[in-house]
Amino acid sequence: MNDLTQLNSVDPETIKTLLGNFQPGGFNLWSLLGSFVFSVIGFYAFLNGKKEASWKRMFLGILLMVYPYFVPGVLATWLVGFGLCALLYFWKD
Repeated sequence: MNDLTQLNSVDPETIKTLLGNFQPGGFNLWSLLGSFVFSVIGFYAFLNGKKEASWKRMFLGILLMVYPYFVPGVLATWLVGFGLCALLYFWKD
């Protein structure tokens, strides 16, 4: 029972120090820009794949539009985006 009272008495400054500059959701300018850029590329790839009946292109387009919601951090967003774009470019039908 004593452990529970210690957990409830944590100082807010200690929490702020531990978390540092953490932003819930990870939204900042570069994250939003990366999400927008790769979602637009994904939308174009999806439409192009639909027109050409290419399941690979459609799948990668959907993946490019959706992945920013699940990838934490700015660097990871850009690296995964560039990786998926490279896969889209080199993975031909």
